[in-house]
Amino acid sequence: MQSPDGNIEVVRKKNFSRNEKVWCGWIEIPGHQFLLRGRRFTDPMVFSRNSRFLALTEFTVTHQQLSRVVVFDFVTDRQIIAHDEKSERLEDAQVVTSLRWTDDSTLRIGTASGDLVERVHTWKAS
Repeated sequence: MQSPDGNIEVVRKKNFSRNEKVWCGWIEIPGHQFLLRGRRFTDPMVFSRNSRFLALTEFTVTHQQLSRVVVFDFVTDRQIIAHDEKSERLEDAQVVTSLRWTDDSTLRIGTASGDLVERVHTWKAS
């Protein structure tokens, strides 16, 4: 996966999914020092139009959470948790269904749970 300006590459490594249509695995971002070791990412993932940010779905799977949205800022080399929703029951946990940048600093996050009704959340860089 390449950033829009072509300067940043996300390399997908080992796929842990048994379903060939679903990717869930390790990533590398050559030239950057984000803490990625041992973390699993899955789709969706998307760069902002200006290539400053990369929004990723991190597969977490705990007793209260399935996934969260992490944003990497390539200007400051910081990681920001953009969406982290926990649930009392795993079956009520939200999964990330879509990520879309509406402008250079605003991320639209779509989530759904067992009811399949999409909920929309917004994250804005400060």
